[in-house]
Amino acid sequence: IKPVELPDFGYTARVPRHGEFNLFNPAQRQVAGRLVGDLLSQPDPQAMLSVAAYARDRLNPTLFQYALAVALVHRKDTGNVPVPSFLEMFPTRFVDPALFPKLVEEGFVVQQGERVAIEVPPSFSASEADPEQRLAYFREDIGVNLHHWHWHLVYPQEGPLEVVDKDRRGELFYYMHRQTVARYNVERFCNRL
Repeated sequence: IKPVELPDFGYTARVPRHGEFNLFNPAQRQVAGRLVGDLLSQPDPQAMLSVAAYARDRLNPTLFQYALAVALVHRKDTGNVPVPSFLEMFPTRFVDPALFPKLVEEGFVVQQGERVAIEVPPSFSASEADPEQRLAYFREDIGVNLHHWHWHLVYPQEGPLEVVDKDRRGELFYYMHRQTVARYNVERFCNRL
């Protein structure tokens, strides 16, 4: 990390450090777009890393991870840098946190050949009495959700013009979401809903 002139992150106060970040909140989306701009405006990857290191300890974690991922995806000089996985950064959004002590024990205490699978009950997020729970496998699918998150990194709603001004952006947005909803409707039919 090298010394750099840090941007004024005062505008990020609209996203509470320990609160929820939501791209569907227009004010928070604008904050995210501005943070992406601050990261992209750094002259080189080392300067961006320095600004990111400073921001990471001071900003909402989800806001930070989103903005950093968008910046990494859109900078020409960071194309080979792996984007941190949302699953790895925030695993409690995908798996019941009560399972983590068991997962840690199996992963770090139990020897490789003696490990057993940890079963996640299919009804951990709702009651089986709710007919909609039959579609939890689709709505809570980690791969589908990570694809959707990555899609919003490639096609963000807010940010510098070079990030948001893409050919056929609206058409692609509509097509991807339409295909996902169409598949969801087919799954509903298959589950007699």
